[in-house]
Amino acid sequence: SEELYGKRVEALKFFSQYNEVDLYGGRWENASLFIKKIWHGFAGDKPKTMSDYKFALCFENAIWPGYVTEKIFDCFLVGTIPVYWGAPDVEEYIPTDCFIDIRKFIKNGEKNYEELRQFLHALTPDQINKYREAIRVFFASESFKKFTPEHFVETMLKIIHGNY
Repeated sequence: SEELYGKRVEALKFFSQYNEVDLYGGRWENASLFIKKIWHGFAGDKPKTMSDYKFALCFENAIWPGYVTEKIFDCFLVGTIPVYWGAPDVEEYIPTDCFIDIRKFIKNGEKNYEELRQFLHALTPDQINKYREAIRVFFASESFKKFTPEHFVETMLKIIHGNY
């Protein structure tokens, strides 16, 4: 697996040049100067804070097949469009029209954050609403149910009872 912490820092550094990124969360207290410029501490109300943004850099901690965590769902829940990097097979779990796949902005191993930035700025309100509508459709679908706490409990019970 490939870790994505360093990639997250690279993206933050790029977008911080334009004052187009805010950073929340822990473990950034001793980070470099550009991080301190964009870091706003902990979000008191994470959903409320996230809902104030059209987009969120949404990088998993590592690249593993099937490793899709709450990060992308936190975005979906509040209508923020994730700029996602993580599971190489994410499209097997989540429709691609629900998120912006950062891998589309990597060519020959080189990340093109300027191309990503231009893409984000060029999105019209209608295009942004199409992402949000796709997210709503996904939440209402059978495909989403496998990510619910109820499904997790059912799966655990099947494993415990030897029926999985």
